Amino acid sequence: MGNTIQVRDRFADGAQYIGGKLRPGTSGRHHDVVNPATGETVYTYELAGTADVDAAVAAAREAFPGWSGATPAERAEAMHRFAAVLAEQAGDFAYVESLQCG
Repeated sequence: MGNTIQVRDRFADGAQYIGGKLRPGTSGRHHDVVNPATGETVYTYELAGTADVDAAVAAAREAFPGWSGATPAERAEAMHRFAAVLAEQAGDFAYVESLQCG
């Protein structure tokens, strides 16, 4: 249960990662992630609404010129940094997935 609380606290700011920031969804709807082995709700997140999708598209359009203008080496470096962050947090991803799968 301790790790469940840590995961909840870590993402308490919102469920939508748009434009480099976590923000709450705007749909007013939620989804529960339930551990099927225990029936415990391990996390509840807000579902994206139309405004969230519009904001994500706007952020992608804003980022596109910089990304498309980057050299292959610059893109590779960005992807390596992203992979390093994912690797650092692999344990968190595995833990959350194990909660979802039971």
